[in-house]
Amino acid sequence: SMLNAEDTSLDSVITEILEAASRQIDGDCGRVFYSDTEARLFRVDDTRSVRFVDLVVTDDTEVLIDANGDDTVETELTTSQYRLLPLTNARGQVSERYNRLVSRPQASRLLVPGQLVQVTSTWGCLGPDGHAPGDIVMACNLRALRLFARRETPLGAVAVQGMGMVGMIRGRDQDYQDLIRPWVINDEEPAYAVT
Repeated sequence: SMLNAEDTSLDSVITEILEAASRQIDGDCGRVFYSDTEARLFRVDDTRSVRFVDLVVTDDTEVLIDANGDDTVETELTTSQYRLLPLTNARGQVSERYNRLVSRPQASRLLVPGQLVQVTSTWGCLGPDGHAPGDIVMACNLRALRLFARRETPLGAVAVQGMGMVGMIRGRDQDYQDLIRPWVINDEEPAYAVT
């Protein structure tokens, strides 16, 4: 393994380190790189659309709206009433993840700014193979290696035999930053559920 840890007594530590590195990447990117099925609540924005991050459509995807303004989602929309965007991904293929829900033209009055919408589906930034993208896996490995090394340097000091203390471990690894950069949600992109 990259951690070069043959001792199985470290398995639980390595598992914790990998989990911490994964959750740090999720936080740094503003999205998750695992599959999570749940109901999320959103508000319709001023453009009469709903923005979210990394919706993966399944046969069980359900969209409910608050049709009467009482903040209770009770009216189910059918796929003939809404469209998920983008239609294609950056490679020009049919999109596997969506970030926006809009009314179809014949149902344009269904979504009203400020209206509560609940989307129940699978969420997460996974590739067609169901796994995190390769550069995210590599970033996780790099972060985990650094965290694993920290157990030998609890105060962040790096010591080299015969040279004493050399320096402090600070900041983020530039390779890590470069690997996650394409996956970071920026301010122009949708945020997570709000009510």
